[in-house]
Amino acid sequence: MKSAASREVNEIRAQYEARFLSAWARSDELFGLIRDDRLLAKPIVWRHPFLFYVGHLPAFSWNQICGAILKWQSLNPHFDELFCRGIDPDVDTGECHWHPDVPDEWPTLKQTEEYRDRVRGAILESLDVVPRGFSDDVMAQGGRVFDMVLEHEYMHQETPAVHDAGVAHREEKSPLPGAALCVSWRADFTFYSYSGGKASLGARFNELDFGWDNEFSAITVDVPAFNIDSLPVTNGEFLEFVESGSYDEERFWLPDDWKWKQLENKRHPNCWVKQDDEWLYRAMFDHLPLSKVAELAGIR
Repeated sequence: MKSAASREVNEIRAQYEARFLSAWARSDELFGLIRDDRLLAKPIVWRHPFLFYVGHLPAFSWNQICGAILKWQSLNPHFDELFCRGIDPDVDTGECHWHPDVPDEWPTLKQTEEYRDRVRGAILESLDVVPRGFSDDVMAQGGRVFDMVLEHEYMHQETPAVHDAGVAHREEKSPLPGAALCVSWRADFTFYSYSGGKASLGARFNELDFGWDNEFSAITVDVPAFNIDSLPVTNGEFLEFVESGSYDEERFWLPDDWKWKQLENKRHPNCWVKQDDEWLYRAMFDHLPLSKVAELAGIR
């Protein structure tokens, strides 16, 4: 008969396996929206092509769990390095952290997916090894390294979703049957005033199962008084801001934001396009009249 401790270990392992399988399925679904013949297109100029991210997720997982913690022999050292880190230059200076050299030719999708699938198999194997106290590394304790890899996967699921919806061209994506329009709704919102005071930021390391390095340690800061809406600004409201000419008036911008706007020559949000004097909202699978988006959101 299994002990209570043994049953608990098995339950935790099963939970992690379920979380990994669910995360991988979601990643595959998101990347599946990009047509295979467009995977080498760059979503935005400051990033690698879509294909990089297909390989980056397993490379990060391998490097953090199987490489750093378990010291296992690599399945593909070249891919471990090639996909280990993307590019994220400062939009003002162009300076960028270290990253592998951009290859003259990227691997094929088939090669990248084969690497991904082998790494995923190894990650599932690691669920039986890491909890046994194989390493005294702090990230090996309490499943922290698994949580880190999962959080990393979740973050990058947001990346292709944002790129698809607001930046990438429609022709790069396969149609999604039944895709619906999501709009902001502000039928009932509140305006809040905060008188100022102290706020706690971050956490103590032992208080969380997992946290990124910039979430530690806990600090207390003074927060000045401010006013804030209970809901985000809608496209309809921002359209009024643009059409009134206020978007191009420096007095409505913070200094750093105005500097960025001038540097990037921004005249409207990235997810808007103008055709024949009509503003269109660039959704994931279509261009929609902004007046209609505003109308559906209850603004006009």
